[in-house]
Amino acid sequence: MTLSNTIFLMGLKEQNKEQQDLFKILSQLVGRLRKECPWDREQTPESLKPFLLEETLETSEAVESGDPERLKEELGDLLLMVLLYCEVSQQFTVNEVLSGIIDKVKTRHPHVFGKEKLTSSQQVVERWEQIKQKTQRKDSALKKAVLLNDRAIQIGFNPPSLDEMAEKLTEEMEELKRAKTQEEQKEESGDLLFTAVNICRMLKVEPDSALLAACNKFQQRLEKVFKELQSKGKIPQNTSFHKMDEIWTKIK
Repeated sequence: MTLSNTIFLMGLKEQNKEQQDLFKILSQLVGRLRKECPWDREQTPESLKPFLLEETLETSEAVESGDPERLKEELGDLLLMVLLYCEVSQQFTVNEVLSGIIDKVKTRHPHVFGKEKLTSSQQVVERWEQIKQKTQRKDSALKKAVLLNDRAIQIGFNPPSLDEMAEKLTEEMEELKRAKTQEEQKEESGDLLFTAVNICRMLKVEPDSALLAACNKFQQRLEKVFKELQSKGKIPQNTSFHKMDEIWTKIK
């Protein structure tokens, strides 16, 4: 969690302490389910999708019913699904999800948490969309890399062969190894990624599709590693990287 979010949470009134304690208890319960319940241990983000859709639909129906007790129950079920997804994903934590949404709420409400003056709901909606579009542009670095590489290819400013591109990739990797400060590591990591995109374009491979396929393959293999550990009565948290890597290699 970022420092600004920590300070923000510290500023909450004491009356919210009970909510925070209950949320912590529920998070711990979900963590225990993941470790001790056979059904919960078997779940993946993909296998949970039907249940997430079901709970979302039931929450919507509860809203339409006008029954506060029913809505309260369905919101609890939906919150449980959110926490279970955080536990199952193995790629982010509940704190990261909370920190992300806190940042988003604060950023998209500059009239509340900043110095902007917005007096109508219409102005709020318009400003929200402006900030959203600006944020989305920041997130499209891969697309920008593709466009820049395409432009470079059009004017002939790129290595003529795959071998030379491979040498460039190795060169960038060596520079990353030599980087000492975080700023240097950030710069060299960017150069490495940019070169990888260039190789994709040279091979006429869509980088986004290739990366998505790699993510899916990684996820499938990771799930197989978890299942292999479970079959032996083990959990990832208590297994060394080298042992999991052995299983990973065998799965490949």
